[in-house]
Amino acid sequence: MAACSQRGVAVAAASFGAAGCLWAAVSYSSRPGGVLDDLELLEEQVPGTDPLMVGAGSEIADFQTAEQQAAEDEREEADEIGARGGIVPGGSSDVGGVNATLFPPEENTQEELDAASWRRRRSSPATVAFFVLGYKNSMRPVWTTQDDMVLVFAPPATCVNCTRGQKPIKKASGAYLHSSHGWWCAQRTYLAAMRQILKQHPLADWYLLADIDTVIFRDSLGAMMKQLDDEVLAPTEHLYMGHGYDLSRSKLTKMIMSGGGVLIRGLTLRRLEILGHLDWCARAQLDGVWCYHHLDWVIAECMARIGVKARGHAGFQQNTCHMHEDVGQVACHSAKRRKLQRKMIAAHNV
Repeated sequence: MAACSQRGVAVAAASFGAAGCLWAAVSYSSRPGGVLDDLELLEEQVPGTDPLMVGAGSEIADFQTAEQQAAEDEREEADEIGARGGIVPGGSSDVGGVNATLFPPEENTQEELDAASWRRRRSSPATVAFFVLGYKNSMRPVWTTQDDMVLVFAPPATCVNCTRGQKPIKKASGAYLHSSHGWWCAQRTYLAAMRQILKQHPLADWYLLADIDTVIFRDSLGAMMKQLDDEVLAPTEHLYMGHGYDLSRSKLTKMIMSGGGVLIRGLTLRRLEILGHLDWCARAQLDGVWCYHHLDWVIAECMARIGVKARGHAGFQQNTCHMHEDVGQVACHSAKRRKLQRKMIAAHNV
């Protein structure tokens, strides 16, 4: 297999083959620290880690502790920026419960939106909008700039309970089965809130979903998006990619673990919205058949409604940031302190 030489693209070519230097090696793998595809492999490759805890979604069970830490980070950030005479960046936006129709068919068809995105991309770098799961006091991530398209979602503390006789999936949920009501609210309101990033930035070439403690390495992300657009994907090809995880043994599906970053092509997310699937999925997640499904399960299940499958890539890491200096790393999870995130980004960029 050929190897890529471009910075941030140090990954061997794989299943796309004909595309040559492939930055989107989209097969599941059992390599240590890489993309893992079942519970047994995960338990084997990550000693001492509960595979159900690792694979269960975003780690937001303890809201009180997280909000205290977010407040401390905010004070620390304000002190640092104030010392430089700068401006403290804005905080989070609570957009839970968003269910407006974003793109009326008579005004914007998918073809029109995708054509506009494609024309712009031919003359300028690809654009990416970031949807970040955070807390009430969360600030913009350190890996963003003031010019970036960013929405930080602070989930509501309360939400409706499952009222239609739905039951948790014990094997897949594992330890998260007994999480707090607030944690379940974050799961149930996620897709409804995610639609807001489409409303605010409907023409983005790419959308990246992450947690507030995810670290994104922007040089590698930019290289990946360029490679995908220029050499790997056809103009109308869909993509939903990140750290893959297989829940088919629990009668679910292969998914992308959201903490490690989820990269979705713009045309893919727009298709979900325009065809009405995002609205249906958000309702099913809030108080329907998916009421007890974790947010990253629901993203995969919603993608399946348009025939898009999860594609695993070792450049996204849910369980460790130990390889943050590697130019092949695009995103990792978790680094909870902003100072640590900055150090990782600086080491990655050397």
